[in-house]
Amino acid sequence: MDDDKRFLIAKETYQRKEYDQAYDLYSELENKGYKNYDMFIDLGHIYFHHMGLANAYQRYLKAHEMDVTQTYPLMRMLKCQDQLNQPVEMFIEDYFETLLQSRDFSDKELKKIKLVYQKQGKEKLFEKIETKAIKVLVNQKKQEKLSHEALIDNIEHAKMIYHQNTKNASNLMTLIDLLEKDHRNDEIAEILDHAYHNINHFEVDYLYARHYIHIEWMTDAMTAINRMEARLKKHEEEHKMIKFYEYKKLAELYQMLGNEALYQFYDKKRIESEKQTKPRRKKPNIERS
Repeated sequence: MDDDKRFLIAKETYQRKEYDQAYDLYSELENKGYKNYDMFIDLGHIYFHHMGLANAYQRYLKAHEMDVTQTYPLMRMLKCQDQLNQPVEMFIEDYFETLLQSRDFSDKELKKIKLVYQKQGKEKLFEKIETKAIKVLVNQKKQEKLSHEALIDNIEHAKMIYHQNTKNASNLMTLIDLLEKDHRNDEIAEILDHAYHNINHFEVDYLYARHYIHIEWMTDAMTAINRMEARLKKHEEEHKMIKFYEYKKLAELYQMLGNEALYQFYDKKRIESEKQTKPRRKKPNIERS
């Protein structure tokens, strides 16, 4: 059994709250030099609650080193230092700039830092970093607002293009992609329901399935995939030509679901179908005398 499979078993064990067994499995992987962000986070939690704060700090640090864009490992490291009664300013001196540059640093994290400063009776020291943090957060919110305004403009433009030709699957896909970025799930469902009247049902079901996978509605995703497979099966039984990209779409969906066997199955069918598709012969140029 390879280390990736061992990690998945350890992860499942941890999620079942069998912490002693998870610790043994994770420790074996760690000793072999295996590295995984989730493994170090889980090990950090096990050490934090059962086996020692210093060891927990080191595992959170390893998780941070694997993904410096995440605030979570750093905040867990701060919690360890606080529990160990280590001066908060030592941690801030080493990691505050990294926290400010993290993609998900927010007011929530700043408030947690403030509580540690208050606990250690160092409110005056906190004021020095609070001013800097607020400037970064205000600028962050401005950028997010500008980005969202640009997204809304792009959505309205995509809607206009799509409504000019509601039979164009490519325009529909562009619109769905943008709506997903703005988390407009109800609007997506309404548009796709309407699209059934104008666009090949296979194409619409593909967009349904892909969308449901993105929002982790797996039962609905499989319902859409089953409809796609039923149509292809019917076409195969009727000896109708199936375009290679239809197999490609099913392969893509199963790849997103992590089903390697069905991904390989439909990808093989895609390759076979693509080979059978002969390019059109160009008409010879007849020169006029």
